[in-house]
Amino acid sequence: MRQNNRFAQAVMALALAGITCLSCRKQDILPEPVGEPIPYKGADKTWQQLLDASPYTFFQTAWKRSNMGDIIKKDAAAFYTFFVPSDKAFQDAGWTLDKIKTVPVAQLDTLLSNYTVSGIFKPVIFETITGSQALRTLARRNDLPNYQFSGKFYTTFLFTAKHGDSLYVNGMGMNKWGTGKEGTNGMIYPIEKLITRPEKTMWEYLTEDPRFSLFTDAVLINDSLYQSDWRSVNPINILQSGPDYPQFTLFAPTNDAFKKIGIQTTDDVRDYCMRVWPLPQPDYDPDFFYQDPITSLDSILFPHGLEMYRYYTGQGTGPVFFTNDFLDNGPVLSNIMLAAGQKYSSPPLYLRIAFSKQNEEPLVKRFGNKGNAMQLKEKNIRVTNGVIHIVDELFLP
Repeated sequence: MRQNNRFAQAVMALALAGITCLSCRKQDILPEPVGEPIPYKGADKTWQQLLDASPYTFFQTAWKRSNMGDIIKKDAAAFYTFFVPSDKAFQDAGWTLDKIKTVPVAQLDTLLSNYTVSGIFKPVIFETITGSQALRTLARRNDLPNYQFSGKFYTTFLFTAKHGDSLYVNGMGMNKWGTGKEGTNGMIYPIEKLITRPEKTMWEYLTEDPRFSLFTDAVLINDSLYQSDWRSVNPINILQSGPDYPQFTLFAPTNDAFKKIGIQTTDDVRDYCMRVWPLPQPDYDPDFFYQDPITSLDSILFPHGLEMYRYYTGQGTGPVFFTNDFLDNGPVLSNIMLAAGQKYSSPPLYLRIAFSKQNEEPLVKRFGNKGNAMQLKEKNIRVTNGVIHIVDELFLP
């Protein structure tokens, strides 16, 4: 029996040796390679190495003196995207190397975190997706109104896109397209302007500018009417911002816009609001959506952006559109559905504006209005809770 076992083991060993020999000769039947090897052209440096080798002395100096290394370590993302201002961009904004070397480090952390985004956003993303992409930066704060005692932090977004032959951020051209550098663990986009961090809410911006006194009066008067009748209509809240409200787009009408329909004073505003007061009770419409009646003036003002109070997403960003979005994507954004609604609950929510353009200038009007579209008086005003565009006419039905 033992001899039989030894014989079987010997046979198995010879078989394995034969298989090994055959496998060693497999190369004899492989085809010969054709042509020259193609050199690898992908990224071969980290973003750290790209930054160290870059000519951006101001940014490098600020980075080395800041706590950004610890901030990134705590954030712990695998990839990062940076929008790095040139030295000239810093100088144009009043910065010097001496200032960078002497300001409090916390100020540098605030500055640099505004240019730092978790994740790698390659050029192909902006080339294949039309419109601005909302990129969440590492800039977080809780010192804004309605945030101090909420236990939540406000996050700065950069709305980034390819428009024409340029990189755009927050509606502004920052550099020619194709200047970005890809690293093994991130992207660096050089920019020629500093990106100003928003400091004011929409409500602060509007109430501090006398051109909008009739608009802010209208918001306050309508709000008091809704509260007096225990209605759940509260657009003033989204203008004042807070952790429970998204960022959005407002087309703010000037006093001249109101005067064109005969509203000259605060009393005129009140009279217009009261035209259908008291309001009917909320009820279901024929499609079984629950409708909250609004005042005569709000029926005009809601398409300017006020009805976004119904667009609840929690902290974050909603439909924030800059002029490059209107120019590149106007037909798609016209009357776009922002929320589908739900039967026996809120109705669908639309951006009730039609966009067009003339000579590469965006034109707007209320969707369905047969009249001429209007130009934007001012545009791309970045505030903490979105963007403001100014118009000199109301969006009339």
